[in-house]
Amino acid sequence: MAYIYGTPVTDKYYYGQKELLDELVQFNPTETYFLNGIRRIGKSSVLKEVERRANEKGYLSIYLDLLGKATSKEQGEDLGRIIENRLDTAQMPFNDLNWSGLELNECLSKWANFCRKNGKKSFILIDEAEKLHELSPEDIAEFQQVIVSSRDVVQVILTGTFRFFKTGEHREDLLEFQNCLTYKYIGMLSQDEATDLATQKQSEHPIEIPDHELKKLFYACGGHPFLIQYCCGQQYLPKEHQLSPFPERILSNQQLNNIFHNDYSLLPNNLQILLQKVLNGLKSEEPIDADGFQKLTHLGLLQKKEDGNYTFSYQLFRDWLMEHLANQPSLQSLTYKIS
Repeated sequence: MAYIYGTPVTDKYYYGQKELLDELVQFNPTETYFLNGIRRIGKSSVLKEVERRANEKGYLSIYLDLLGKATSKEQGEDLGRIIENRLDTAQMPFNDLNWSGLELNECLSKWANFCRKNGKKSFILIDEAEKLHELSPEDIAEFQQVIVSSRDVVQVILTGTFRFFKTGEHREDLLEFQNCLTYKYIGMLSQDEATDLATQKQSEHPIEIPDHELKKLFYACGGHPFLIQYCCGQQYLPKEHQLSPFPERILSNQQLNNIFHNDYSLLPNNLQILLQKVLNGLKSEEPIDADGFQKLTHLGLLQKKEDGNYTFSYQLFRDWLMEHLANQPSLQSLTYKIS
């Protein structure tokens, strides 16, 4: 398959986020990272790429997908199984270890002790982290305590959808857990990265695409890696190993809806309202929701300009909001003039 979309990609097929990846694989004993970004922006791909690069640097990296694992015991047993496989690959003895019956907190704590004893450092990369919210408040508190106390030997990096923030809207235990995390957002690809991706620059047989077609592709997809690969996959001609010309309207409304509507619906209500206000232009006398602006900046949806105002980080997301929300009652009830 010339273009991979819908599943995580890594190694030579991975493009973008160089500065973020360089920072994440340095092992920071003072932080626990949470990676966020809009749907299908490549959160799982970043985790898998961190796993690959960390292993190359000599760390013991563990990738844990929590999808379908709702209890602490299920999560702990899966983590233990993956740790055993990783130690087996590294040819490290673990005969004295027994992971059966351990819950997530116990397994992580035991793994940290093992790393200290053997002079090792490890990355624990947890995907679909919103599943942690299904744990009891006691389990959440213990998990927070373990990841903080294990930072000397275990670098925990989590990622998940915006549901991670919505479910914590009215739960103090989840808000406390969220506040102990350092947020990093995954942004769009640059035009050069998008070109490398579309032309398959790293492959043995790169594809030649005229500049005007590349500009059309980048404009329509806004640098979103999934959308770029999806578009190229739809236009790819296997026998000729080339792309047919892109239509004037590359993406259907449904494709954009599948990404943006899902994200918007998962945002807490106060953040939805704040996005709507920014979209319509805040009045100077409007009270500033500093906490809300900070959260939307953490999510990568807004960025603060030098003049103190906020703008959308993703122009494509702003365009979608304008098209689909400008006529909604919640927007009509506001007194702000659309800029």
